[in-house]
Amino acid sequence: MTRITAWIFRFYKNAKTQKKERKGGTLDLEEVEAAEKFILKHVQSQCFSGNEKLNLQTFLDSDGLLRVKTKISQRSDLPTYRFRILQPSKHDVIGKLIFEKHVELSHAGIQILMSSLRENYWILKSRKTIRQVIRTYVICHRFSSRPLEVVSAPLPEDRVRDAYVFEVVGVDLCGPLYLKNKTKCLFIVQSALSW
Repeated sequence: MTRITAWIFRFYKNAKTQKKERKGGTLDLEEVEAAEKFILKHVQSQCFSGNEKLNLQTFLDSDGLLRVKTKISQRSDLPTYRFRILQPSKHDVIGKLIFEKHVELSHAGIQILMSSLRENYWILKSRKTIRQVIRTYVICHRFSSRPLEVVSAPLPEDRVRDAYVFEVVGVDLCGPLYLKNKTKCLFIVQSALSW
């Protein structure tokens, strides 16, 4: 989605400029980042209205994106890590973002995925949202399924009644046994010792 948007922006800019000044070749990092910021800004404009109350300290950055002030804002690190981009929990674009990161991290679990996404984004109700996205993914759903549990049959009376040690001794199956006349036979032997 980001790359398609970047190609559309390049086409629009090339259509407005002279043929000599048109840009060609592969996309630059700046073009991809500008397309990503445009998409995230569009998502924020759809989901966050001005009168909505969030229990977070937010501000608008120079690109017009809502960012969250966190406890690590005094840290000497990248600004995208210190002030993360605020994102809603229920949006198709956020679901695709989570899915892409999930595949990129080799089908990582919820905790790893959440900490990796938090390097750049502050997704509301992130744990619940990530769990819902992973649950819809067929491959991960198949590997996380539990085996079928079979209800065990009741035990026979000789195994559950009160008895002395070695009072009930049994052999279920012995065989095949060969008789003197070279024929095969199966013996079911059950012996009981009485004290």
